[in-house]
Amino acid sequence: MGIVDQCDMQLSFTESTRKTMKWYKKLFIHLLDLAVYNSYILYKESRNVEMELSTFRLQLIKELCERGPQEKHYHDRPGQERPGRLTERHFPSLITNGRRRKCHICSNTRKKPRNNNQKTYYECVECNVGLCVSPCFKEYHTLMHF
Repeated sequence: MGIVDQCDMQLSFTESTRKTMKWYKKLFIHLLDLAVYNSYILYKESRNVEMELSTFRLQLIKELCERGPQEKHYHDRPGQERPGRLTERHFPSLITNGRRRKCHICSNTRKKPRNNNQKTYYECVECNVGLCVSPCFKEYHTLMHF
């Protein structure tokens, strides 16, 4: 058998696409399967080991899961958590360009009725959000849901 036939045969065993998927998702998953198979071939040749494709895929998935997600920064999206805002020490600071920003708590809170157009001269530089000094800064950095 040729190399192309072996590749098609191996990929047919672990077909990831479904009938109900859109064509661009099928194309992406097929290209991802090809990339995994190519890396499997390179791994086998460079390490001189005998390993099945399914074992290699499981090992690849485990290593990717161990690395974990990278820290994400969401700016002004209600309901999204910012890692570290509840545990790190942040301090209010004046906005340097002199322009006012909307208070993140006042415009996104659901618990208390507040002025949705509240603008402030203060911000948390680490979180990159505008916050009123009192009580919004404390609520943002101590409460999980505000």
